[in-house]
Amino acid sequence: MGLLHQRIGLAPKWYIGIYHKYIVSLLPTLRVHCEHQGESAAAALDTLFKIVTFDTCLTIDSYT
Repeated sequence: MGLLHQRIGLAPKWYIGIYHKYIVSLLPTLRVHCEHQGESAAAALDTLFKIVTFDTCLTIDSYT
């Protein structure tokens, strides 16, 4: 994905900003899901942030 963004000239700050907006939009759904499943919202957020951080690092590495 990073190579594609680099080819079209999308700066990393825009990719990170879009990802941030996506994550924020997921938070209400994640909270409701955790409540219905009896899961810890903190554990779910931890998992989400691990995935997002890993994906973001891979994408940024592709830029450089």
